[in-house]
Amino acid sequence: MSLEKTIKEISNQWIEYRSYCRTTSKIGVTIKKARTDHITYDLIEKDWPGYIRQHVNSNRYKVDSSVGQGVLGAIPWLTIMDKSITESATKGYYVVYLFSRSAKKLYLCIGLAATQFQDIY
Repeated sequence: MSLEKTIKEISNQWIEYRSYCRTTSKIGVTIKKARTDHITYDLIEKDWPGYIRQHVNSNRYKVDSSVGQGVLGAIPWLTIMDKSITESATKGYYVVYLFSRSAKKLYLCIGLAATQFQDIY
């Protein structure tokens, strides 16, 4: 599958994947837990970053993507980090592709990690 088809497939399947991840917590609250047994998970966590890694210098750039860690994030994302600046989405700044909440739009942005400010202040 091409990069373009992968992105379209993520867009087409995101809403269904969010529903698939819906579960009930131990105290009876509905939550969305990131599930690894779905094609959308593989598209976001493996295929999408795999295509990008083929076109960047891995000595200089780190490519990462996520649906969320544990709890499903509101949107899927992919980041390309200059290792001289940061290797973590929680520190520094980086280029990031962000889907809209419905995953029907894809934005190229500059990400600025908020966690670093929580740690400092």
